[in-house]
Amino acid sequence: MRLPWEIIIREEVEGYDLSEEKESQVKDFIEFLKRDEVEVRLYDEGFFHGKAYIFDSLVVIGSSNFTPAGLTRNTEQSVGVK
Repeated sequence: MRLPWEIIIREEVEGYDLSEEKESQVKDFIEFLKRDEVEVRLYDEGFFHGKAYIFDSLVVIGSSNFTPAGLTRNTEQSVGVK
């Protein structure tokens, strides 16, 4: 059974013509999200555009989407904090 975030990510990236490098990065990121020490939360109480990607020694906060457009052509602003 797929977790909700797996379904959302798959729906966001399927059908897009990603380069081999970007496809590999997406797959690596999905594998990272599956790690036991990584917690993924889904906010479904209403509209919420801000995002936070939290890693061991880095937090990225901003508007950036983990979508093909967000990774390749949208104008987004985020900040990384170590």
